[in-house]
Amino acid sequence: MNDIEADNRIRILILSRILYDRTDEAHGLSTEELLSALAEQGFHLERKTLYKDIECLNKLGHDILKMRQGKKVLYHVGNRLFETAELRILIDAVNASHFLTPSKTRQLIRKLESISSRYEARDMDKNVIIAGQRKSDNKTIYYLVNDLHFAIRDDRQVRFQYTQWNTQKCLEKKYDGAIYHVSPWTMLFDHENYYLIGYDNKNSEIRHYRVDKIVNLEVVEEHRLGEESYKNYNIDSFMNGTFGMFAGSPVNVVIRVCEDKVGIMIDRFGKDIQLKQNKDDTYDFEVYVRMSDQFLGWIVALGEGVEIIEPESVRKKMQEIGAVLLKKYK
Repeated sequence: MNDIEADNRIRILILSRILYDRTDEAHGLSTEELLSALAEQGFHLERKTLYKDIECLNKLGHDILKMRQGKKVLYHVGNRLFETAELRILIDAVNASHFLTPSKTRQLIRKLESISSRYEARDMDKNVIIAGQRKSDNKTIYYLVNDLHFAIRDDRQVRFQYTQWNTQKCLEKKYDGAIYHVSPWTMLFDHENYYLIGYDNKNSEIRHYRVDKIVNLEVVEEHRLGEESYKNYNIDSFMNGTFGMFAGSPVNVVIRVCEDKVGIMIDRFGKDIQLKQNKDDTYDFEVYVRMSDQFLGWIVALGEGVEIIEPESVRKKMQEIGAVLLKKYK
């Protein structure tokens, strides 16, 4: 490639950058403005060359459009990789993610905004408020997620230590810093946190771990274990039946709800639940859950119109919780 060919390619790349940064459907640049912007970058060219460059960009799959504004002809980028509405959704998701630190949140939002024009980025940035949200202070989680994905891809086991909050509001290592040996199988995002689903080598079962509580992660050479256990593991069932990722003993529970609570149950357990209508216009359905205080607390929070019918052991547990609450708040 000679110097002229190299300059031509660089010039077209710079032209595309100018158009993507400075134009959108509401803002265009005239021929004169484009020539001036290129001249600032050291490229002085004639109109015909500019028109050919724009034509070349369109042939390469870019959507460079012309629009009239009075007597002027303005050029702007039409379709982009992401629409503005799509970028807003992604920015909101990043902003709402508790596992990201405030600084990493800002970095990611800036990168997402850079995909749009400077005008759209400015409008989106006005609506982003990060301060005051419950954000993680674990600066390594961004890289933990990446390392875990690579371990899954490369069929490798991992070792790490796990932490929990203490009364001093600090994360301390569980079990005196014991090393967890885990075969990672998948990652999931739930309740605004990342979770690792993996096979616990020591206990020979599938377990989940909050990624922001993992420290000192090491990817090791051993191939993963527990493939059959993972294949038989129903993640959808687990997610629907687990409350706040607190997993207890599995149990089938029959719940009776009034009509105005049916929608809440569908939102929580999905449209596949089978509703049986009773004579008093209540509805019964059976659902598989992981029994935990969080599940029972969720039932209590729904108030009247929700009742656990079976099994009796769960009803008894609910009675015990009710007695404790009544005594505490009497």
